[in-house]
Amino acid sequence: MRKNRNEIQIMYEFLSCINDGENQVSSILRKVNITYTRMGEISKYLEERGMIKTIQNGEKTSFEIQQKGREFLEEYKSFKKMMEKVYGLKI
Repeated sequence: MRKNRNEIQIMYEFLSCINDGENQVSSILRKVNITYTRMGEISKYLEERGMIKTIQNGEKTSFEIQQKGREFLEEYKSFKKMMEKVYGLKI
């Protein structure tokens, strides 16, 4: 049974996709398993905070991760590792 993800986990998955080169909308929707509307909300939130940049090429939209987004990924990984090691909690 899959547990529900919180907002931070969804943002982590979203940024991970972009960081791994999956920067097209359809790829992100499929891998992160979110709706188009939800993706719009998340991308706006992340862009406002300087974590991603939205690139429009005609009708196609893609994303580029920024330094703040990479820093978020590293901090999240460290936090996740610490929670598992110290408290035995899986995030």
